[in-house]
Amino acid sequence: MRKQLWIGFLIAGVCLYFAFRGISFHELSHSLSQAKLSIILPAMSLSFVNLGLRTLRWRLLLQPLCHAPFWPLARIIIIGFFANNTLPFRLGEIARAVLCSRKFSIPNTSALGTIVMERLCDAFSFLLAFLVSSMFFPFPGYMKKGAALMGGACAAVLMLLFFLKRHEQYFRNAIKRLPLSPHWSERASEMLGHLAHSTMGAVRGPALAAAMTLS
Repeated sequence: MRKQLWIGFLIAGVCLYFAFRGISFHELSHSLSQAKLSIILPAMSLSFVNLGLRTLRWRLLLQPLCHAPFWPLARIIIIGFFANNTLPFRLGEIARAVLCSRKFSIPNTSALGTIVMERLCDAFSFLLAFLVSSMFFPFPGYMKKGAALMGGACAAVLMLLFFLKRHEQYFRNAIKRLPLSPHWSERASEMLGHLAHSTMGAVRGPALAAAMTLS
């Protein structure tokens, strides 16, 4: 444990070095002196509220898979946010799925499936806000087309997840007909089952409505 702690300090030190390399500490202190606590404190409070709502939503989507206590789940989300800010291609979502899998003893694919559901909820919430805003403010045509494409893509993914859960055996049989070795065929079928099981929250209407409300 102590070795892991020192390794963590070493990695943190290297990251801090690259983060602050080339920064003028005089200008930094001047900028900090101009900061207004009247704005920073409410913003930080809203960030904590955002974290709490995201944790409650993920906990709700994880209910069919495991019982996830609030605070351990919140810590995993914080680590995922950090990884998204430091790694490319939003790899923090993968890190979050792996940590969730290890912490609560569920398959990686199942944890990743709940994160996919989170992103769908975020997308539908954004589209709903865009739709309401468009009633009061004019948006360029290309933005409306982009929102329509985004909505269509999200609806297609959601329908695919519903179909996957309802007709899981059909997809398993289709995997068996693929030119794969028995080992990889079994692995693919197993991952498909985990993904289907992780979307049970989407299949249950009340759970999906609650997740959308939290979004």
